[in-house]
Amino acid sequence: MLTNDDRTATTTRPGRRWRGRRIAAGLLSAAAVAGLATGVQAATSGPALAAPPAQLGSARLDAADSPWSAVRAQAGMPRYYVLGQESKSGGGSLQVRSSATGQVISSVSTPAACDPKSFKITTADDRNFVVGCDTPRSKSAIAFYRFRITSRGQASGLTPLAIRTPDDSLDGAALSPDGRKLAITMQGFGGVPSGPGALEVVTLATGATRTWTGSSPYDLSWAGNGRELGLFESSGLYTLNVTAAGSKLNSAHLVLSRTFKTDGVQTAKLSPDGRTIIASVTYDLGNQPLHRGTVVGGIIEISARTGKQLGTLQPIHAQYSADGGGSEAGWYETSCTLGSIDATGHHLLVGCDHFGRLDGTRFTPLPGVAQDTYFSAAW
Repeated sequence: MLTNDDRTATTTRPGRRWRGRRIAAGLLSAAAVAGLATGVQAATSGPALAAPPAQLGSARLDAADSPWSAVRAQAGMPRYYVLGQESKSGGGSLQVRSSATGQVISSVSTPAACDPKSFKITTADDRNFVVGCDTPRSKSAIAFYRFRITSRGQASGLTPLAIRTPDDSLDGAALSPDGRKLAITMQGFGGVPSGPGALEVVTLATGATRTWTGSSPYDLSWAGNGRELGLFESSGLYTLNVTAAGSKLNSAHLVLSRTFKTDGVQTAKLSPDGRTIIASVTYDLGNQPLHRGTVVGGIIEISARTGKQLGTLQPIHAQYSADGGGSEAGWYETSCTLGSIDATGHHLLVGCDHFGRLDGTRFTPLPGVAQDTYFSAAW
């Protein structure tokens, strides 16, 4: 059941702060999530399972599965992605970039009221996009805009959407597969910053809104042709049947806890067809020293039906920081930020110490995002 309990130390709300570095291994140990549900349940919109299946073996990621060829990797890849950027003056822009090279094709400035650190960008067809942002200097706490890019990557101007929320800050936004509904997650429901969060699903053509309260999920992924939403929050990944009756998030079903046996799940998403889970995990390495080549975690694929690991998409290795030669110098453990998954489910924007695209098991670095920083992008 979704709760609003204290979040683990490594849970990072997108856009709130940088991902942390640690010299010692173990960003999320089993002890750090003691008391949270353990194991994987089959993804379903029906009744919760009576008990989770047996714990899975630790997901050791010594190497990725057989790398995809360049030709296979680019098959079906969206031509462009949109990346939110903050200018040196503090303003923001949305950059349309080539998925193949990362080259900027066009850009559009965002309104001055928008906080670029809070951008949430989403699309259903890689042509029609919605961007949301916190607007601390305006009457409305959150604003949304629609924009379109042409087949040649030229961006239109922004058109405001008539979505009004009384909430404190925007955590996530995701368009349904048909582009008709926008899912939004927020903190501070009802304008109370310390209050529970909320999920809203807005029908864009009519403005009709359904609201679920009780927690603050901060990563969204649609599945099941718009029937289910994947919600990642402090205790794991849940699925919510948005067609069922109810207005409380405790009706959502846990499909992946924050522990994969002894490994920590940093974030996870449902694939578009709902059959698999893409998860970023880190090891509890205890006092094991880190060095060049140490595998500290990675991106794995898990069956949503059986809970078994299907493969390793990308291993994560220890990184080195000089930090001016001070006491913090040395090898450190990092984790991945999972961005947008395309409609085929084969192409993923990720930040694993470096930003880039993951096509199956083939990673390609892309420019435009500084090392170890959160990004907002979609295709």
